[in-house]
Amino acid sequence: MRQNARRSANAVRKRELKLALQSAGRIARPLRAGAVTALCLEVHDLVVSKLAAGRLKDLEFIGALLRLGLAKPRTTRLRIRQFPIEREQARLRSRLQVVLEDLG
Repeated sequence: MRQNARRSANAVRKRELKLALQSAGRIARPLRAGAVTALCLEVHDLVVSKLAAGRLKDLEFIGALLRLGLAKPRTTRLRIRQFPIEREQARLRSRLQVVLEDLG
């Protein structure tokens, strides 16, 4: 029962993120390589989606992007402010802060 509720909550978050990206005009663009098509997010949109997921592996990935300079904390904070679901913004900011503190 809990797993079904968790899956349902994750599906809702994914839909919310997709709507947020669409409303901001940053829809993922297709990248084709032969028969394979991948949708690639802009790096800061990817960071916000990983913050929303909040798994340890996602937070570690965000830390690596920030450490390597591939993503910027300031731009990430701006994207979080643009997130249309206000109740999620605080959670995203908190998770970003944890990652930044871990980086030192």
